[in-house]
Amino acid sequence: MFTRPACSDDLQVVGRLASYKGIPLLTGLGDVISGERSTYSTLIRASYDLWDEARAILAFLSHLNWHHFGLIYRQGDVYYQTLAEQLLNLLTKPEYSRSFECTCKEVYVRDINKTILTDLDKVIDHMTHCARIIVIIGGEIEVRAMMRIAHNRKITHSGEYAFIHTELILGEAIGNTSWAGGSVSI
Repeated sequence: MFTRPACSDDLQVVGRLASYKGIPLLTGLGDVISGERSTYSTLIRASYDLWDEARAILAFLSHLNWHHFGLIYRQGDVYYQTLAEQLLNLLTKPEYSRSFECTCKEVYVRDINKTILTDLDKVIDHMTHCARIIVIIGGEIEVRAMMRIAHNRKITHSGEYAFIHTELILGEAIGNTSWAGGSVSI
């Protein structure tokens, strides 16, 4: 059995070799593998798959007959940015491009200390002018900040808008309990 690599590019090369030789390959990542899964017949992935996560978002939207949406995502973060890219890439495929349209997209940035550098008020303002369904790909701290802005603007009151967030990294905001003590009011 081989273990690693985690990098998707390297994993594609090693994965094809392992499948050819019939050797099990265990990886903790490999979340963006292009090509047919049968090509990697001996691959054992111990994590999520961003391609499947992107397809799940579109399946959810389809289930609710929501075919036009806006997208907000954290730029510069390997997981969030990759998921956003996978989602947008799916929209170029005929089976999705006929059904879905991303009407607008915005990115936000935060520094190494988790300080949001982007003006989220402007992001929300732009989104609400071009989309009623808004998919947010980012951490809980930023999502909460965006939802506070939307709530303060009474965007969440009428039911005209829907905000969708998938938790990509479980517990990213562990230890952040500012909401529990009431120090930040809505």
